Amino acid sequence: MLERTSKKNRAGFTLAELLVVVAILLVLIAIAVPLFAGALGKAEDATCEANRRSMQSMFLANYALGDDKNSDSVFKKCLDEMKAENNETTCPTGGAYSIKSDDGEGHIVVQCSKHGLGIDLSMWYWVQETFNGAWHQFTDKDGNRLTSDPDIRKQYAKEHGITEWPSVTGFDKDGNDKTFYIEFKSYGNSANTTFLYAGTNKDPSATDWTAYYICDNTGLLGSGSKGQWYRVTSNPNGEGIAKNESDMRAILEKNKDNKVELVDGRFVEG
Repeated sequence: MLERTSKKNRAGFTLAELLVVVAILLVLIAIAVPLFAGALGKAEDATCEANRRSMQSMFLANYALGDDKNSDSVFKKCLDEMKAENNETTCPTGGAYSIKSDDGEGHIVVQCSKHGLGIDLSMWYWVQETFNGAWHQFTDKDGNRLTSDPDIRKQYAKEHGITEWPSVTGFDKDGNDKTFYIEFKSYGNSANTTFLYAGTNKDPSATDWTAYYICDNTGLLGSGSKGQWYRVTSNPNGEGIAKNESDMRAILEKNKDNKVELVDGRFVEG
């Protein structure tokens, strides 16, 4: 009798043991679900961003080589082609694509209704939409006159509630992973002479700058270069480096073979 009872007691789990196992599983699920959702969300963001950049390149090729110079119809044609290649989808979360900006020369910026614009394009188009002439002609929302790059950068930080510039990942001059910060600067004190760069200074109120990556926002290098990022091996720094368009073009020309793309918060070889 004692031997049968001992064997019976060893079979199965007690209620307390089952409850412990269930509790552990619930904890693991609670940890795993947000991590999985976050990873999925980042993957969807990256896919959408890549598709928007592909759309911009496709549009430029069709606009430049085709007879149709109507942006809307060329865009629709490119959109239909992309959908045909991707099972009728563009954005993986169902966002709709539209033209955010069009310079009439084949360069457009594509915006997603769900993902908006990337870090760099959002900043750049804030400058373009807010200041369409010389900066000294404008005042901020408090009535203070804006007269310089630092004033504009401070205004951007104030309006967007940031205490440091958006961070991205790239390589330093030795090829090591490093965190950089996207910022904008002008060589002519106006919106149409503004460019984006990635440096190590995260303080929006700082006036010094060191550029490890520079974007040819206005297309100084010619057709197809507008919006292209370049890794700067010479690391120009100091407020006096790009005093005019000629200086800026020289910096870009020197690094024209170092094309990179900013995808999902990281610079990758173009």
